[in-house]
Amino acid sequence: MQYFWRVAENTLYVVVRDVCHAICGEYVDEVMTAPSTPEQWRQLANVFLKN
Repeated sequence: MQYFWRVAENTLYVVVRDVCHAICGEYVDEVMTAPSTPEQWRQLANVFLKN
């Protein structure tokens, strides 16, 4: 990307890092919620065991 956009590698690193942090900050509650009951933990464990 640095050659395509003609930006320095360190600038590109900062931009990509900041964008990733912004995406994670926005969607963490929707996508990564921890189970709160023993039954929810069992259901999650069963999903991992099946895959």
